[in-house]
Amino acid sequence: MEVFKNCRRTVNTLYGSLALILLLSVASGLASAAADQRSSRYGGKYSFALSSEPESLDPAFITGIYAVTVANNIYDGLVEFDKDLNIVPAIARMWKISRDHRTYSFDLRRGVKFHNGREVTAEDFAFSIRRILDPETHSPVAWLFLNIRGAKSFHEGRADAVSGLEVLGHYKLKITLDQPFSPFLSILAMVNARVVPKEAVGPEFSKYPVGTGPFQLDRWRAGQEIILTANQHYYQGRSYLDTLYFQIYPNIEWEKV
Repeated sequence: MEVFKNCRRTVNTLYGSLALILLLSVASGLASAAADQRSSRYGGKYSFALSSEPESLDPAFITGIYAVTVANNIYDGLVEFDKDLNIVPAIARMWKISRDHRTYSFDLRRGVKFHNGREVTAEDFAFSIRRILDPETHSPVAWLFLNIRGAKSFHEGRADAVSGLEVLGHYKLKITLDQPFSPFLSILAMVNARVVPKEAVGPEFSKYPVGTGPFQLDRWRAGQEIILTANQHYYQGRSYLDTLYFQIYPNIEWEKV
């Protein structure tokens, strides 16, 4: 009976944490939605207040809503949430799930480019997930991906690779899980699963992020502001907005209603 209770607590904690992170991802859609409000001409700035400094703009270390709010405009993943919380294609134009619900096969769009001009490949997604699972990264969100086959052994330093991550071609990625896990696509839609370029990752990546999203970082002045500018070569088309302006108010205490 005690074993059963412990298992139930573990499952409840997992789903509770996942629900919280999904809520943060959904709440952060305000800035992205504003970026999609198109008019008959280009231009304009959308301003957004942040009552706390983002802890990082690196998907491997993002856990707070303010970082999610900004980063959702910088990065793209395989899939994403639409305004009705449906999971829809992003950089993956289509995917297939095996009959046993353990294997996910993704077919990527051609011609999607990082802000540095390089094309995104399936290896970039494999790298991004492996990086989070790498014990040397010390990512606080590694637990989200431990259900991938071989992920736990890799994360614990007992394996040199994640067997469940397979690059089958320039634009084809296969992810195999240890067991069926119905929220897995939702995890892939979260900001932590967004793709990053290996060549840009370094000690300062959290402050100088490079993604594929509709906006890219212009400048970040700690405690003051974060300014994003439109990605002129975004794969879904350039945003009609020129700028997303995030004003940081780290010492403001919002009035309780």
